[in-house]
Amino acid sequence: MKRLVLPLLVLACSVTWSTRAVAEKRAADFALEVLQGQGSGSLDHHRGQVVILEFWATYCGWCKATHPTLAAFADKHSGRVTVLGISAQKKSRLRKYLASHTTGFTVLHDPGAKVSRNYRADRTPTLVVIDAKGVIRAWAQGGNKLKHILQVATKEAGA
Repeated sequence: MKRLVLPLLVLACSVTWSTRAVAEKRAADFALEVLQGQGSGSLDHHRGQVVILEFWATYCGWCKATHPTLAAFADKHSGRVTVLGISAQKKSRLRKYLASHTTGFTVLHDPGAKVSRNYRADRTPTLVVIDAKGVIRAWAQGGNKLKHILQVATKEAGA
């Protein structure tokens, strides 16, 4: 029993640490290929706006359910908020999915999942709010966290 307690304690602390380690830090810049939508695949290009990153996958039901809400939110706050969807799936699979589905926001390809790892997006969806100065203000996993993410983004956008 004692042999199980320490590993479980270490695991619990690392999960808490990883969540806290993301928020309130400067967002790492990236430049990814745009697969759908308009604009740039560079985070730096969007400085001065609030950015919501959604790390998603075509097989993720929560992700698909969040897309209309994220698109409507970006439209409502146009010029102040940008949504960037990021997927590390194979480009061919993404292109096939996007040929018949419109997300309503810019979709970027993350080959090798380097950006996903930088943002600790090990599950889908992972949602991140970055303020206009480039600081991460919220990080959450799961579609059930969308309301919180949108509240933080609204506050950061001054809406």
